[in-house]
Amino acid sequence: MDGIKFSKRYAQIYEVIKECPSVRGRYRLNGNLTKQEAIKEIKSLNKKKVYEIIDSIPNSLISNEFMAYLKKKKEEIPKANVVLKIREFWDSIILKAFAK
Repeated sequence: MDGIKFSKRYAQIYEVIKECPSVRGRYRLNGNLTKQEAIKEIKSLNKKKVYEIIDSIPNSLISNEFMAYLKKKKEEIPKANVVLKIREFWDSIILKAFAK
């Protein structure tokens, strides 16, 4: 991943990280972290530290992110042609039934 792509992705991730002050402080995460700094911090992690990071994330933050994900998926469903998918599935069943 090049530096520009990292910066764009990290900006998205930082929107979530900024809600976790304990993680931000402990791992010196700020809005303009470089790729090299991120690699250095990741290399310093072990299993115990990863568990501590996960445990320090507030449940409300996890819940909010999950609800946003569900909302996004619900908006995508109408875009899919459900009738077409059902018809394709049914046709595949019919083909298999008559192929035997």
